[in-house]
Amino acid sequence: MAEAQGTKGSFTYPEGHEDFEKIKQFAADVLSANRFFRHEIERAALRNVLMYVGVQWIKYDPDIRIWRPLGLRTGTPRPVTNKLASLVNTTISGLVAANVAITFGPASFDEQDIAAANVADRIKDIIEKESDQRRLKPVVARWIALTGNAFLIQSYDTGPDSGSIFIQSEMDQQGHTFQPAEIEDAGGQCPTCGPQMGPMAGPDGQPMMDEIGQPTLGPTPTAWMPAVDPATGQPAGVDYPRGKFYTEVKPVFSCYFDPEVQSIADSPYFMVSELKGRDWVARTYGDEVAESAPEGPHSEPYSNYVETLAYSTALGGRLWGQVPGNRRQRIRVRRLWLKPHPEKAPEGIYAVLVGDTVVESKPWPYHDERGDAFLNVVHMGFDGVPGRILYKTRIDDVAPKQDQRNRIEAIIELHSIRMANAVWVVAEGSGVSRLTGEQGQWVKYNPQPGVPPPTRVPGDNAAAYLLNWLPMIDAEMDMVMSQSDIDRGETPRGVSAYSAIQYLDERSQAGQSNLMDNWSRGWMEWTKQMVNIWREFADEERTHSVQMGQWALEKFNKASMIGGVDISVELGQNRPRTQVGRRAVAEQAVRLGIANPMDPYERIRLLELIGIPELMEDFKIDQQRAAEENDQFAAMQLPVQPPLPWDNHDAHIISHRRFTFSDVYKALPPEVQMAVIEHMQLHWMVLAEKAASMSKNTGAVNPKGENKGTAEGGGGTSEGATSDEEKLVGDDAQRASDGVPPNG
Repeated sequence: MAEAQGTKGSFTYPEGHEDFEKIKQFAADVLSANRFFRHEIERAALRNVLMYVGVQWIKYDPDIRIWRPLGLRTGTPRPVTNKLASLVNTTISGLVAANVAITFGPASFDEQDIAAANVADRIKDIIEKESDQRRLKPVVARWIALTGNAFLIQSYDTGPDSGSIFIQSEMDQQGHTFQPAEIEDAGGQCPTCGPQMGPMAGPDGQPMMDEIGQPTLGPTPTAWMPAVDPATGQPAGVDYPRGKFYTEVKPVFSCYFDPEVQSIADSPYFMVSELKGRDWVARTYGDEVAESAPEGPHSEPYSNYVETLAYSTALGGRLWGQVPGNRRQRIRVRRLWLKPHPEKAPEGIYAVLVGDTVVESKPWPYHDERGDAFLNVVHMGFDGVPGRILYKTRIDDVAPKQDQRNRIEAIIELHSIRMANAVWVVAEGSGVSRLTGEQGQWVKYNPQPGVPPPTRVPGDNAAAYLLNWLPMIDAEMDMVMSQSDIDRGETPRGVSAYSAIQYLDERSQAGQSNLMDNWSRGWMEWTKQMVNIWREFADEERTHSVQMGQWALEKFNKASMIGGVDISVELGQNRPRTQVGRRAVAEQAVRLGIANPMDPYERIRLLELIGIPELMEDFKIDQQRAAEENDQFAAMQLPVQPPLPWDNHDAHIISHRRFTFSDVYKALPPEVQMAVIEHMQLHWMVLAEKAASMSKNTGAVNPKGENKGTAEGGGGTSEGATSDEEKLVGDDAQRASDGVPPNG
């Protein structure tokens, strides 16, 4: 096709990435075509953001397409009890806390595919950490909740901020030096002299002989040595850009695409248009570009939205038209992605325009495992709308209710100001000139025939229906957002049974299932794109630390992912998301005897379920210390420091137990294996002493509800009875004395 479709006509496709004039025209056509269809969506999105920060007494000016302060008579109350912000924050918290279970599987039973799936599972943590996913998620969730849409742009940044890595060159036996990339392109042979001929080695490593007993000649691998600078004696090589995985989060205000497609991946183009400071342009593209670029247009809606968001606060702030005088320092920067065109640009186009100047243009940068170009953009949203690419946010429905709530509060406050105070009625001729209503005030008046004394008329209370209206509006807003007390981390009033809490939690989840599914699918697509970017650009190795009884380092680069990988996500998980729901599940599991809190392994699982970050962080610290002790055992560096009183013994026992099942442990001499077991016994003894002390002083109750202690009131077991933990300690201690690992 020669044309890309838009909302108004079509756009002429450039003749490759060097056709600057048509690239500029295409970018201009995109802005023009998208200007009008987005009007109402952007209007509502900006209103939601303003109401979130507390700027709620506003009206829309359709002539210049901006929000202005609502003109009210001086003295008119403008109360804001920001229920909308509370609902938004709860939605954000729910999204960030959601457990997105992404799994990796091989595309086939091929060994390369299986290996690639295992690598992908490990590099996921590296990608998430390098791209700072923990920071990204709240930002994405906030844009989704307020505007219904968020766009994540993935890239592999090799700019100066990403640093560089030194790659040492290689030298052959003749003293010729080559860069590793040159050698790789030549298949490991000398790039200039080609394959070297010499005796070929057989499978046994011995020289191959021909029929007459002479060595068989053929191409032999080049013997490479690390290159050294002869002048300095230092390693010779090249500094390559290190590269860094990077994700930008963009709002609907700055993203442009074909509005008539059903998914962002189907749009023939994608463009980000932003206004940047002149100093930013200078740092990014050079002083010459910044100085020659014209100031950005302030007529397009995006500029209005950016300036309004930047200067609006709940304290009154500034809306558009009241911004400071530095507006002229902003320059329009556009980034344009054009999908591959079979005739005009088979490789696709990625271009950057500063003002009206193309400062960068190149073929489409990102490809999947099949070599097909993919748009490195993930579109995430709230509720889908049939036939429309953009999502809808429920805040669009909540905002009018928030406005209604504000107006009712204003009526109540105005009534209180004007009508709630008591007044004095004083007849003329009574001699009373001033009444303040102050405490202890006494009044003199002249009784006159037919003139009543001053009387106090009580104030009028606000109508009851107004006061009752507010909780009704709050309940309606909760209903629209499918939120309840459980979502806010509160136990519902009058509800304590696990089944009831679970039912309410499931109802809440059902109302937000579309949002959660969209959220999970979005992060699955993000992970898939990041894995493909890794596959294409991660030349240098990344190091990943893992704990499998002992700490180990794994190194990966793009060569580790040759095979195909299927990435999927588990949708509709029924595990409670809220702390109240999780705690109810944990309590029920203990009550039914499914989980034993006295068992250190199950105790940790219960803590993970409940989600107490402070305890889990301490657990991880002790787990790391235990792994370091395992490393000492593996290196046979004895003795290892004995347990300390303040250790988290559960963490140490779990880590040491895993170590006893490793191949490293099995290869150790018997005396070192016994040292590991004896070290575990010391931790078990401390736990046993604590358990015995608690049972003696307070009385303990096992998961089945049977009293195991000796507290007054009876019901305890005989003196010789043991707790579950003591039995577990005894079993493992007996196995340890026999020289075998603890029982699982």
